[in-house]
Amino acid sequence: MKPLALLLLLGLSFIPAARAEAWPDHYIVAEGGTSPDDRYGILWLEKAYALDHDGPEVDRALHTNYLVDLKTKKVISAFTCSSVFQGANHNTLQTIWADDDSWCFAIYQNKWSFNSIHLLQLTPQGGLKRSIDIGKRILAAAGHTGLDYGYYGAHATGNGRLEIGATGTTEPKFFIGGNPLDEERQKKIVSMNFAGVLDLATGKWLSARSRPLSSQDYRTISGGLDAAWETTSLVPGDLGPSKSRTALLETYLNDVYAALKILYPPTRFEALKQEQLQWLKTRGEPGNRAGHEKTRDRIRALGERANAV
Repeated sequence: MKPLALLLLLGLSFIPAARAEAWPDHYIVAEGGTSPDDRYGILWLEKAYALDHDGPEVDRALHTNYLVDLKTKKVISAFTCSSVFQGANHNTLQTIWADDDSWCFAIYQNKWSFNSIHLLQLTPQGGLKRSIDIGKRILAAAGHTGLDYGYYGAHATGNGRLEIGATGTTEPKFFIGGNPLDEERQKKIVSMNFAGVLDLATGKWLSARSRPLSSQDYRTISGGLDAAWETTSLVPGDLGPSKSRTALLETYLNDVYAALKILYPPTRFEALKQEQLQWLKTRGEPGNRAGHEKTRDRIRALGERANAV
């Protein structure tokens, strides 16, 4: 996932609507906030109104978003969040939705990390079943307030459980931008990986833990996750026969595989190794368009897993 950063976590507080409310004035559907089937979405304040008005009312609006049913144009729930609006500088929304719209992983992010992460669970009738403050649990498990989490994600396991992961460091600019640090400051770098499993039926954590990472391990993990992110920008025209393209995709594949070798426990990685060997046998010729497409899809699939552990 693309690197992003944080200094303070602001949790989301949900206020379920007592009745179906009308679409609020001056709000639009947030970019990145729509479910895959376009049924649900998240609203935030439109840019023109946010920039042209001030006062307590606007301040409240900046900290209020809405979960809505896009088909009926009705509000499901209002909630408070970090200050964000359409086009805000370094403040964006990213969502991960279940295929059946039963849950949404809502991430409010700034330049380097998240401001808040919340899991929204919906009922089959389209109401809000539950909201869980994921970001708060990530920070609590780390036991360290200075971490910037640039990588995070959620992955449904298919058995009613959700794997949730986050990887962060106290010095993201050192790893990403190459900002020089003296030897003493490098010794003080703290990097952590959070991995948790949530039971979707009960909303309870089955496991949640953070573990420290060496700077080399953090660099390997971030390199693999960046590689997976880079494949999201590849369009069909980028996947034609090309030796340089083949080499790049093979590098990305190796990078994300190396990240999972660190993130997975030995027994789980051994299972992945066997899966990967089988996939390589069925991929076919890696240098043509079909091979490029299969490799791209594999990188993305492994990246999704890596972000969630």
